[in-house]
Amino acid sequence: MMMFRRHSWRALLVILAVAVFMWHLTVPVTSAQEEEVEDVSTDEESEAKKKKKTDFVVMPIPISNPTIGTGLAVAAMYLYKIDEASPASNTMAGGLYTDTESWAAGIKQTTYFKADRYRANGVLGYGSFNIKFFGVGSGAGDRGKSIDINQKGVVFIPEFFRAVTENLYAGIQYRLLQVDTTIRNLDIPDCPICDEIQDILNNQLSVVSSGVGLLCDYDTRDNSYYPFHGTFLTMNATFVDQALGSDLDYQIYEANYSRYMELTPDHILAIGAAGRFTFGDVPIFDLCLFGMNNYLRGYVGGQYRDKMMLATQIEYRWRFYKRFGMVAFAGVGEVAPSIGEFNSENLLPSAGAGLRFMASTENRVNISLDYAVGKDTEAVYFRIGEAF
Repeated sequence: MMMFRRHSWRALLVILAVAVFMWHLTVPVTSAQEEEVEDVSTDEESEAKKKKKTDFVVMPIPISNPTIGTGLAVAAMYLYKIDEASPASNTMAGGLYTDTESWAAGIKQTTYFKADRYRANGVLGYGSFNIKFFGVGSGAGDRGKSIDINQKGVVFIPEFFRAVTENLYAGIQYRLLQVDTTIRNLDIPDCPICDEIQDILNNQLSVVSSGVGLLCDYDTRDNSYYPFHGTFLTMNATFVDQALGSDLDYQIYEANYSRYMELTPDHILAIGAAGRFTFGDVPIFDLCLFGMNNYLRGYVGGQYRDKMMLATQIEYRWRFYKRFGMVAFAGVGEVAPSIGEFNSENLLPSAGAGLRFMASTENRVNISLDYAVGKDTEAVYFRIGEAF
């Protein structure tokens, strides 16, 4: 893992403090619950209760998409309840490798406790990705010309929420990214975009981004993994600043809205909308883009990237036989350099269909396979869980 520069030691101290705090929140509470179960139950009853409270999903996931190539990922998710009045928490670990020699490994924690009055989440990962860089703006995406770059780095994002009122949560977040970018093939004959792309990348070959965020969630879903009904709205504002060990100063404002409607017990309609807006000296890896965060499926990650992004999508979900289901989806989105430059001429369409297998009926966790097409591209997605 890469070394932190001198001005990042303050960020490292924050990481250690938050990691110890989150470990203290989750581990003792889980242990206490298990001890209580053992005190009031026979061994056989206790084992039955634990089986109901926990679930384990592990799977190899074939990868085939135009962003990082073809390969294999392995993901494991352990689901458990810390208390009866809270949704199921989960700990996920995984890794991937593709034929472009891209790889990554990481862990993700989602924790609900104290009757869902508190939520503690976190992501820690490291990876190296050989990808294509097209430039910035809708014009660069439409042009479809790119150079090969490598981006490797570490990401650490812990966050903590507290219930303000019923279904409304406020939280704080620390966010650290350290990304090193290497240009792999700039010496290309007759490359009209190479000079332009090199100008963009010259000052961003090694960047530390360290910032804090204010978070707000409104959540009325009946289930966190496969909702039948309810609303999920997330809003956050992230402030990246040199005072926190960052190389650059910029801000990110983001909102994601999802609405789930149960048409019949086996037919669900899901509607999603997202907006992301960045200001300041934003590095290329923090610009808004399609193809990586499920805003729109079917696009090469980063082919369309800019400072602003808007997207909306709709998905029809049908469980047609026991654990098996299928989905059909469509969406549209756009990137722009400023809010005032959004227009109907640069809209990007997306559509596709997929299959589902419910690996955990207790917690409603699906294994998902989607095929999606975009403006001039297509992609296949495998994942644990839903796109939104």
